[in-house]
Amino acid sequence: MSDTALLLIDLQRDFLETTGRLPVGGADADRVIATSLLVLNHALNAGWKLIFIKNEFAKNDWLGNFLRKNSAIAGSPGAEIDPRIPVPAQARIFTKAKSDAFSNPALEGSLRADPDPVRRLVLVGVMTDACVCATARSGVRRGFEVIVLEDAVASTGDAMHRLGLTRMRRAGAQIKASGELFGADSTRS
Repeated sequence: MSDTALLLIDLQRDFLETTGRLPVGGADADRVIATSLLVLNHALNAGWKLIFIKNEFAKNDWLGNFLRKNSAIAGSPGAEIDPRIPVPAQARIFTKAKSDAFSNPALEGSLRADPDPVRRLVLVGVMTDACVCATARSGVRRGFEVIVLEDAVASTGDAMHRLGLTRMRRAGAQIKASGELFGADSTRS
């Protein structure tokens, strides 16, 4: 069993579809989806633990929903995983209502529960400056080796994307292109 988990963060319709409530933009969404599919296929072949993280915000969080343009409200179509991204049967899905995926304590419990616990997290998804960044920084604080694939993350703007990458790098996360990971991972599963 592998000591690596792939965290696919907020790959939801409201963030990836051009008609979504808070989309990252067509070209960025296409890049994130295409690269995430490659990484997901690699993870399946390498035996990594697969974890999808979803935002699910309460309908009665009026201020937060206003600021998020009513995106990813629990039970809404926009909160669903984008249909272009298959969810393998062995994948686990964790929900959250805060930026940090570790705000759901079941996530860390799942990562540490196996006889061979996860030590390395590979992150893909949206938004680079918000949920991906908060999860990466929290993972580093919890002692995980964190790798963020810069070609598999995006934000609503390039400046926010770069800011998120800088913050994660400063926090101790490794920022790599997906091609670097595949080359490095061929000797480690």
